[in-house]
This record gives sequence, C-alpha cells and structure tokens, in this order.
Amino acid sequence: MIKDVNFYMYKYEFVPFLGEASSHSNKDTLFVILDYIRKLKSEKSQAILIDKNESRTEESPREIFIHNVVYMHKERRIRASMALLRSGRKPKFKPEGTFILQPIDKLGDIVEETHFYIDYSKMALFLCVEYNDNGPKMSDIDHYFRKIAKDHLKIVKSTKGTAYINHKLSDTILKFKNVLNFDFKIDPNLIAQVDTEIGEHYLLGLTTFGSRVKPRYLKVEGLFQIPGKRSSISNPENKQANSFIKKLLTYFQKMPENLDAFNSFQIEFEDLEGKKDTFNLVNDRASFSIPLDKEIDNYKSTELYEMVMPKLDAFIQSNS
Repeated sequence: MIKDVNFYMYKYEFVPFLGEASSHSNKDTLFVILDYIRKLKSEKSQAILIDKNESRTEESPREIFIHNVVYMHKERRIRASMALLRSGRKPKFKPEGTFILQPIDKLGDIVEETHFYIDYSKMALFLCVEYNDNGPKMSDIDHYFRKIAKDHLKIVKSTKGTAYINHKLSDTILKFKNVLNFDFKIDPNLIAQVDTEIGEHYLLGLTTFGSRVKPRYLKVEGLFQIPGKRSSISNPENKQANSFIKKLLTYFQKMPENLDAFNSFQIEFEDLEGKKDTFNLVNDRASFSIPLDKEIDNYKSTELYEMVMPKLDAFIQSNS
C-alpha cells in the first residue's frame, strides 16, 4: 500500500543577545546545541528530556527529546529526529501466537518519532519537518532548541521559526471583507501552545471541553451566510466574527510556527468587491510529499533522506 508523507518547510533563526549578533551565526549556534546534545548521549548515555507543558499544570506532560543527529558536512545538512513520549492511557499488546493481552509497560515507554532535516548552506537555516499526526511538531522542535540554547547554554535570547506559506494568506488579509463561514479542526492538547491573545479570548472553552471529554480532535464550524443569498448586501457584516478571523489570519502570518495546533482551517468570505472566495490555511502552507510503500519506521534514515533530498533541493533552490 502506498502512503504519502508530507513535509513542511520553515525558515529558522536564533536571536542573539543584544550586542552579540556578530559572535555566532545561525549555523554556529546550531552546532553548539547539537554538539551539547550528542556529547551527553555519547559520554553519559543520556538524552535531554524536556516537558513542553512544564509550566502548564493543567495540561498533560508533553515530554520530548532529540533521538538522532547525523551531520552531513558535504551536503551542509543534518538528519535528525525528535521523539515524543506518549501520555494518557496506554494500549496493550498481544504476544505473537497468543490471544492474551499484556500491559505495554513491560516493553517500555511508547514514543512517537518525527524526522526532520536542517540545511545550513545559507545565512538562515531551512528546516524540513515531517508531518506526524501523533508525533512532535515544528513547535516542539522550536521549543526544544530554544530551551537548550537559552536556559541550558545561555547563548541566545530567543528563536524565530517562520513557516513558508503561499502568497494567498497575505492576499486574503488584504482583500478580506466579511466572513461567510469557517470551519477548523484542532487538537485540544495543542491549544495551550496558541498565542494567549487568540487562545484565551476564543479557544478557552475548547480547552475546558477537551480536558473533560478528551477527544482526539475538536471540529468547530461557524455559519454566517443567509441560505440562498449571494450579494454582500444579503450577508450582513458580522463584526465580531470578522474581528476573530482577521486576528487569526494576522496571527498566523506573524507567528506561523503555531499552525501545528490546527489540523485543518478553512474560511469562505466575501472580498472587497463582494465576490466569494475561500482560503485553506493548511493547504496553502509550502510543503511536498513523498510516497512510501511501507511504514515510515521501516525505512533506514538514509533511505528516507534519499527520497526527500530531490524535493528539498528544489525548494531551497527556488527560495534562496
């Protein structure tokens, strides 16, 4: 069975402390971080486990660590993967040849792995991140790097990850007039990572509902269009809904690394000329896919990279 796996592209930078902009390049800072991680693993057989939700006592732990790092100096790239310790109710396993269910704890912890690649051939870093529905996201990778660089090594002030998005987002913001309907699907466990201006004002109720019912996803749909009516006059302006959509679109433009919380997001709107248009946030992110004829975990990291490499090369060439 052939299955497509998506990879999303990001531009990534480390923001130095004031007055230290010339002391470390993005590449230098990246190598300091990864060398620190690799040294702990090789000398002490330790991984640096970071709970992304450590400061959110109401949230379940989201414990992540860098599992694998391989330097490819000739290509000026890095192959890496991040692991996420799975929380919540754990499944059981059935030993081969039996119908007896046993606790998975006997085998160890359950982890989800996300593969990603870093290209450091330019001034800024390019990150190519696998989309793993259950695994670490770009926001996890960003949090991990920032935590190590800022708190452990004290070499940067902050980090800046920017998702590559097709031009339609900025076009939509410019010509948006009135929302007709919207629908989005969001992982309730990731709502906490959304900026507080949006999360606390519009998504707080979903957080409470999600913590009580514990669904895998929550889908929200808002309908504002009068059935059978097409003109802008027939669709009264909804100031509260328009404010929400404009804030959300502008927020995604400024902080696109937090797109990971949304599994889908689509709006139908009227533009300044009264014409209908649609915008799909997830589909308009810059990405590519590779077909796999077996589960991704059954590929060696070198095999997976060889399939990703041509499309990664093409993207970097067209965006440099």
